[in-house]
Amino acid sequence: MKIVETIKLTLQKAQAKREKTAVFHSQLLLNAELLKNLDPHEFCRNVDVAKSYVREFRKMIAVARTLSELGYP
Repeated sequence: MKIVETIKLTLQKAQAKREKTAVFHSQLLLNAELLKNLDPHEFCRNVDVAKSYVREFRKMIAVARTLSELGYP
């Protein structure tokens, strides 16, 4: 999936700036609709982040869903 590759590259760039976690969260929020049906474990493996990010993946997808229900785009 192209979005996963794009996020992986974005995270690699962010790591150099020490912004990897913030960028991870923002990318998930921005792309939640495309990512919501992906397996969190597989996604994290594919973008080369630690297993602990699986929890963050789930949280950000839930936040995006909540924001959408509240009327945010």
